[in-house]
Amino acid sequence: MSSKDGYVKTSIPLINALLKFKLFIVVSNWIFQGMLYADKTERAFRLFLDGLMTLILYAVFTNLIPGVYTGLTLSFFVAHTVNWIFNGQLFVLGRYVGIKPKKQDEFCNYVNKLKYRAEREKSIQLVAVYGSMSRKQLSESSDLDVRIVRKRGFLNGFKACLFGFSERTRALFSRFPLDMYVIDSPTHLFKLRADEIPEILYDPNNMFRLK
Repeated sequence: MSSKDGYVKTSIPLINALLKFKLFIVVSNWIFQGMLYADKTERAFRLFLDGLMTLILYAVFTNLIPGVYTGLTLSFFVAHTVNWIFNGQLFVLGRYVGIKPKKQDEFCNYVNKLKYRAEREKSIQLVAVYGSMSRKQLSESSDLDVRIVRKRGFLNGFKACLFGFSERTRALFSRFPLDMYVIDSPTHLFKLRADEIPEILYDPNNMFRLK
């Protein structure tokens, strides 16, 4: 879970101590890339991207770098890093390493555009905003904490994850602190803060009321 004075707070004192160092925060973020918080479908999607890019890069490097293990290791390192850059949430991470996010007055504009795009994505059935924006407590260190509930079915899951990927890439180029996850069902929302009422951006079937 998040802490007020650091990146995250765990039950392990040593990890909490290490997370006070910016380098450790960046390295741990590169390693896990939000997979510990992702739901099953999005976790599988991110691993799929890692694997696909690794194979493509290995095919490129195979004649340049001797040794199968060396080539695969380098390919995975580059693929994982590319995935981290484009499918990660770097400007959310930036809050903890000295990169300033967008100003408060830009959040509403971004949310309105996100809502517009989500309404046109047929694989999505609910979009909710949590965090400081839903609590009306935006500050200079705030990020936009979004959860997207996908529709059932393999194709819908894949398309919803592609939507999440495109939104995180858009946020990267916009230097916007977007903390977004695609989840498999509304029941996953119970894992979030019980005392926080989300701002519902899109819910045509009133799923949030039924969850």
